[in-house]
Amino acid sequence: MFFAVAALSIALDMFTKRLVETAMTLGETRTVIPGLLDLHFLQNYGAAYSILQNRVDFLLVFTGILLAGIAVYYFRTRKKAPLVERLCLSLIFGGGCGNFISRAVVGCVTDFLDIHIIPVFNVADICVTGGCILLLIYYFFFEGKMSGAADAPEGTDDGRQQ
Repeated sequence: MFFAVAALSIALDMFTKRLVETAMTLGETRTVIPGLLDLHFLQNYGAAYSILQNRVDFLLVFTGILLAGIAVYYFRTRKKAPLVERLCLSLIFGGGCGNFISRAVVGCVTDFLDIHIIPVFNVADICVTGGCILLLIYYFFFEGKMSGAADAPEGTDDGRQQ
């Protein structure tokens, strides 16, 4: 599952970036939903919010280390990790790989989704952000309730007898 979700994330990211690069000119904007969503073709030579501009080498090394860490963690925990955690990690990994590939091949990341309240982003950014948000929601609201709760005898919170 990890490779399938990651590969699908990468493929969708690469496809949409290529589509924008061939169908639009740099800087062009096309309205999709007036006042809500525009396609705005930009090239980002930095990271999120355009930080670390023109530091592609640093971003490649940093991202490569993070991706390797995610892969190692996934393969060490995959047999005992809940499905939602594995899914989130594969989304984060796939999105990270999508932007890593763009930086390595082109030297920048193509951004094109503009919802006017945050900087322009792409499909890889959606995968990374969505995977992180879902993982945090799971850890903060569901993990304790889903694991161990079934083992505790009725009337106790931690399995101790009263």
